[in-house]
Order: sequence, then C-alpha cells, then structure tokens
Amino acid sequence: MSTLSGILELSKQALMVQQAVSNVIGNNVANVNTPGYSRQTALLVPAPTVRSLWGPIGTGVDLARVKRHRDAFLDQQYRQSTAKQSRWQAMSKTLAQVETIFNEPGDTGLQATMDAFWNAWSELANDPENETARVVVREKAKTMIGAFHRASNYLRNQILAIDEEVGSTLSEVNTLLKNIAELNGQIQSLEAQGGPANELRDERDRFIDQLSQYLDTRVIEEKNGTVRVLVGTSVLIQGTKAGQITGKKEQKGDLAVTVLYDPSGRELSPSQGKLAGLLEMRDEVLPSYLQKLDDVAGAIVKEVNLRHRLGYTMDGDEAGDFFAASGTTAGSISLSSAVEADVRAIATSSDGTAGDNSVALAIAKLRSDLVMSDGQQTITSYYAALVSQVGIDASDASDALANQEVVTNTLEQQKQSVQGVSLDEEMAELIKFQHAYAASAQVINVVDEMTKVVLSLVR
Repeated sequence: MSTLSGILELSKQALMVQQAVSNVIGNNVANVNTPGYSRQTALLVPAPTVRSLWGPIGTGVDLARVKRHRDAFLDQQYRQSTAKQSRWQAMSKTLAQVETIFNEPGDTGLQATMDAFWNAWSELANDPENETARVVVREKAKTMIGAFHRASNYLRNQILAIDEEVGSTLSEVNTLLKNIAELNGQIQSLEAQGGPANELRDERDRFIDQLSQYLDTRVIEEKNGTVRVLVGTSVLIQGTKAGQITGKKEQKGDLAVTVLYDPSGRELSPSQGKLAGLLEMRDEVLPSYLQKLDDVAGAIVKEVNLRHRLGYTMDGDEAGDFFAASGTTAGSISLSSAVEADVRAIATSSDGTAGDNSVALAIAKLRSDLVMSDGQQTITSYYAALVSQVGIDASDASDALANQEVVTNTLEQQKQSVQGVSLDEEMAELIKFQHAYAASAQVINVVDEMTKVVLSLVR
C-alpha cells in the first residue's frame, strides 16, 4: 500500500467514510424534533494493516457501525415513572369530579338538606298539631331523598363511565402490543442480515413508552434483538407473538364491570399505569364512598322509623314507618306510602295526646345522637368524615401527581441528554469531518501531482 495507487485507494476510502459520517450527522440534524428519535454516531476504526519492507503499514479508516445512543436503565426508570404518573393522573381526574357532587359546605349539598330535615322536625315539635309544619317535614324529606339519589346515581354512573374507559383503553393497549411484536419481527430479520436496525428500534421504544402509560411494563431484550414484555409475571409479548389482554363483563355487587385477563387466562391486576388508576377508582375508592353514603341513608331510615313507629298519627292511630322500610340505601331511600299520601300520618305524639311532641323531639334530636360507628359518631359527623375523606383523597392524588410529574420530567431530561440531538454538537462534528474530507481530497491532489511527475520521467 506504499505505492501511489495504494495511497490513492486509501484516500478514496477516507473520502467515502467521511461522507458517510456526514450523512449520519445530517440525519441527526433532520430528526432534531422527531419524537422518540435517538441520536446516532458513526464509529470509525483503523483499517487492517498490511506487511511491508518497513513493517506494518495502515490502510486507512473503516466505518465499523452506526451507534444508536440509548440508556436502558434510564429508559426503564422513565417508564416506571410514567406508569406512576398515569395512575395518579387517572385517579386525580376522577376524584376532582367526585368532589363536585358533595359540594360541601354549600346551600345545595346533602348536608344542607339533612340539616333542613332535622330543622323541620324541630319546627313541628314546636307546633305538633300544625298541618303546614307537617307538609314542610315531608317536603324537606323529599328534598333530602333527592340529594341522596343524585349523589348515589352520580357515583354509580362514574363507576360505569370508568368501566367504559377501561374497555377503550384496553383496545389501545392491545394495538400497541401488536405493533411492538411486529417490530420485533422486522428488527430480528433486518439485523440478521448485518447491522443494527436503529430506526425500527426507535419506533419500538416509542411504542413501549406509550404502553408504559397504561401498564407497569417490564422489558427484557433478547440476544436476537427482540424484546419480551411483561406485566408482573404475565408475559404479553414473546418474540414476534403478542398476547392479547381480554376483558370480560362480570358481576360485582349490583353492577357488571370489565375484569381483565392476561393471555394465559389469569386475572390481570396492574399496580401502576392508567389502567391501575382506573381499576382502583372503579373497584375500591368509589364503591367505598358509595357504601358510606348508603350507611348514612340506612341509618336515617332505621333510626327515624324506629322512633316514628312508637308514635301516633293526628287521627290517633298507631303510626307506621316514616320512610319505606325497603329503601335502606342512598339510591333507594323513599317515603312510606302512608306519609306520601297524607301528612296526617306523620307521628309527633308518643301516646296519642293532642299537643304531645315527644316523637318529633326524638327525631329532631337524631341530629346529635351517637347512632353511627357502634355509637361513636353522629349521622352528621359520619357524613362530614366522608366528605373530608373525599377532599383528602383528591388533594393527595393531586399532590402525588404534581410530584411524579417533576420526577418524570427530570428523567426525560436525563434521557434527552443521552439520546437527544444537540445542534451545536452536530455542527461542530460536521465541521470536523468536513475538514477531514477536504484533507483526504487534498491527498488525492498530491498523489495526482506525484503521478504526473513519475510519468514525466518516463517520457
């Protein structure tokens, strides 16, 4: 390679390599704003040496491969953080909506209607023979019943709305699983022919990042270039095969909701991601609120009826229930048919004596009686604790979301420091290789002049 033709070949190879490197840099610059793109660099190595009379002599430069800059550890941390953020996001959104239905303290909230109901009984106790006061008791009871129904229906509708969102989210997840498995096949095939499939790997990572928003995924790269994707111990993708997560409607309480199953048929319970947040709200948080609301309604029905049955109507008959005995939940509470038909059926007296108000007083006193939590709380304080719990849960979810967003953004910045394209760096590299290209071209010019000299000697 010490001949002029050898030097010419060496310079030509150098020109081609510098041009290839410039192409890589140009590709980086072109994709500076492309989501999910990973910066690439050309790795140059010395060409093999050859033996000569003067010992080993280099033969120029070779392009070993084009490297894609990613940090697998940062990727996994980012995906875990994204999954946590998405879970809190789903929970915070729902809790913020639930807060509005309780609207406490407020003039139209359930607490205000309960207070008006107890006040109406106090007014009736002041004038037990007044039919107008009895009408007020019945109307305030109807208003309170309406507030219970609205709160119950809202919570139940929220549960059903979340269940619908679970179904639509499941469809998006299965599409992502299919896309990742297809890219596994393309990457495996292309890399088997030699060289990394950088662009396809970027696309696959982008889909995996999206998948981590829905599920707490774990990714394991195989030697053949494919990735295995798991959620807990459930394998969702193996090689080029993507399993599908299925949803089956099953009865939980009096509602039919979607239960998730992994490809092997086991129930899938993600711990992080949007699906985890939706399922937690649907199966745990909202049902607990609804149960406590039912407890309040059931206590009012039970305790009011218990006292009302001890009294007598305006006509001197033994009184029956004030509320329908069958309606012991927030969604089913209603007036008894007798009270609904005639306010004279409302009892105030415990012995039928005109002017006796002992029953009305006993019912009005329920406002402060310890009848909840095994005699530890009043109806009012029990409901106030529920409202407080909703507020605390909403605040905690909002704070957790804000904190997790900070973590995710920090990890995103760290990821970009590894895989992101810096225009300043790329321009500096481009200038460096431009000079190398020009120098190689100059070597060719020198060889050309040397060749002319040799030819002139022959003449």
